[in-house]
Amino acid sequence: AIKLFLEESSIGFNKWMVLYYASVCIYGVSQQIFYSDDWKAAWIFKNSPIQQPGDILYGGLKVIIIKWAIPTYMLIGILMYYKFGFEIIDDVIFAFVNTLLCLGVTVSKVEFAMPFSQNITEQNKAAKNFSRIILLLLVVPIMGGIHFFISKVPYGVLIFTFIFSIITWILLKEYRK
Repeated sequence: AIKLFLEESSIGFNKWMVLYYASVCIYGVSQQIFYSDDWKAAWIFKNSPIQQPGDILYGGLKVIIIKWAIPTYMLIGILMYYKFGFEIIDDVIFAFVNTLLCLGVTVSKVEFAMPFSQNITEQNKAAKNFSRIILLLLVVPIMGGIHFFISKVPYGVLIFTFIFSIITWILLKEYRK
């Protein structure tokens, strides 16, 4: 991917590919938060008087965003700034917001599980992982295509970044409940 990124001949396609490949990686991390080798330690979730489990789930999601998504997109932003200049920054921010939007949609649609509460061997048995991957492989290119066409409209990226940010905020607020 880095070799393709550096070639001048296919630069338009590759900058979108780099932005949205990061989305796939972050999605993979988000799906791992439920599984642990030491999953029996999750008994504490069942025995403690948790009034709103959404706070714990939202905290797990915030960890993914702060520890993985932000540093990944900061690194990509720095590399793309070096390669393309300042005009690429809004595209990086839009791709980041798209990643958060997809993350918000997927975590709100998965079945309820507390972080690190499922046996890691159960992950490999679940056929639903295959359907999630197929869905992701369809959604991410669609988001990249939307990004490509929006970037052709004057101020389109800025306007849709704002709109998608609001939608993401609403989704994550609902997830917390």
